[in-house]
Amino acid sequence: MVTKAAVLNSIDMDGQCNGYDQALTNATSGAISIPVISSSGAGNEGHFVNVFEKMGVRAALVAGMFHRREVEICSVKRRMEESGIRTRMI
Repeated sequence: MVTKAAVLNSIDMDGQCNGYDQALTNATSGAISIPVISSSGAGNEGHFVNVFEKMGVRAALVAGMFHRREVEICSVKRRMEESGIRTRMI
């Protein structure tokens, strides 16, 4: 079985740490029938909660804030769980 998904990378938000592009993500999610994975823009734990609660994505990607050690992975997962968003805890 092949599962398809679209990775949406907002170049305009990349490295900005201001959150994911809500307008672009919502427009894309509404226009296609496969799950959307949002990428680019996360700068804090709240951005993850927002992308799942307000943008309806199936997954979200992040790299910069973890590589720069600005936010720990466990704090993002904890914040998501506190907001009722299931995640795999490690």
